[in-house]
Amino acid sequence: PASRMGTRACGGVTSALLPSPPSMPSSLMGMLDKMNPFKKKSGKSELDRVLDEGFKNAGPLGALAKPLIKGVASMVGDAMKETAADMDTLTDQTVRAIRMNSQASDLLGSSIACGAPFSTMSSSSNMNGVVTKNMQLQMPVQGSHGSGTVAVRATAGNGAMTIQSCVVSAG
Repeated sequence: PASRMGTRACGGVTSALLPSPPSMPSSLMGMLDKMNPFKKKSGKSELDRVLDEGFKNAGPLGALAKPLIKGVASMVGDAMKETAADMDTLTDQTVRAIRMNSQASDLLGSSIACGAPFSTMSSSSNMNGVVTKNMQLQMPVQGSHGSGTVAVRATAGNGAMTIQSCVVSAG
């Protein structure tokens, strides 16, 4: 369970199991993202430009297939963007959880930062219109006293993300 806290040594590797931090509504993150004055806004996506160029000389059959392919590609692209945003939110919450935990701070020190995930898993389910997402990340973590890896598992739904488990291993 995520409520357990402890430090264990195993073959020179020390791990800390962190408690779940408070949830941060993803709607707040979305609102802050929309307010970002530096975010690039464009009228036509790169995907649209590539598909338009590819179907330019496709003839009548290509003209019929183009909207269908654009629609499917757009849905896949939107899902990938949403998953990437969820993973970024989870990475930020993981750093915050590590900073708030004294055992992890003892292992890593201050100035804690996570690197790019080297392992990710994401799934979602929609039951009667209620979307629930499950995510897992493993990524390098570094602080002023040391470095290691962090494995985090979280769920997202109803506009909030909750870390279920967060294990830091340093050695």
